Parts: sequence; C-alpha cells; structure tokens
Amino acid sequence: MKTVDLTGDCLDYWVAKAEGYKCQVGDPTWARPEQGCLVQTLAPNPCLVGYRPTTEWRIGGPIVENQAISISCEPGNAWTAQMPESGIEPSEWITAPGATPLEAAMRCYVTFIFGNEVPDVEAKRWSGASNKRAKT
Repeated sequence: MKTVDLTGDCLDYWVAKAEGYKCQVGDPTWARPEQGCLVQTLAPNPCLVGYRPTTEWRIGGPIVENQAISISCEPGNAWTAQMPESGIEPSEWITAPGATPLEAAMRCYVTFIFGNEVPDVEAKRWSGASNKRAKT
C-alpha cells in the first residue's frame, strides 16, 4: 500500500511502528473501538494505551518538531508536509499530502522511515479494522 494513501488507524499504526512501539489496533475482546491504534507502555506496569498522532497534536506535534517536518496549506485547503531526505535541495525532500496538517506530516514521516510503500498484508489488516469501526 502506498504510504500517501494511509489514513486513520492504519496511518497511526505505521507511525507507532516508526517510533518503535509494539502496537495493534484495538482488541475487540476488551478494547473500545474508539481507541483506534494502541501501543504498549513500558514496564513495570505495561498496558495498552490509545495512540493517535494523526489527530492529537500532543502526540504528533513532537514528531513534527523532532523530525523537522515543514507543513503548509496549498490553495484549496490541501495540506502538504515536507522533510529533507538526503540534502537541502527541494528535489531531495520527501513530500506528502493530507486532509489535515497532522495527516500530511505523519504520511511524510512514515514515507521517510519505510519508503513509498508498506507491506499490503499489514496495511490491509489495519485498514480493514479501521473501516469496520467506522460502520459501527
């Protein structure tokens, strides 16, 4: 799946992986569906907590700052995020679109870490979970 097509829980999942978290999308046996992507906290009391860098600035904002991601609004309210991949020339930058500033920034970050595509098997698994939740 192309990283520029990732959205919602699926994009949150890939950001969590990029950040090094153990993660999953809500376990239907106990988690509330609205929790979306869950990450495991560290010991001594590990537990799963909600992780939404695409909608929560307190999570996504530090990633934007630490990775030096530039966000701009294009004509027509389309958001674009950019970050240097290998140099200072614009041709050496990663660019990603998004419906919101955080969506664009997180797509840009995931592209930087994993490249232009992520494995379809995992992407479809999480994308399907996200779609199922939206219908309930």
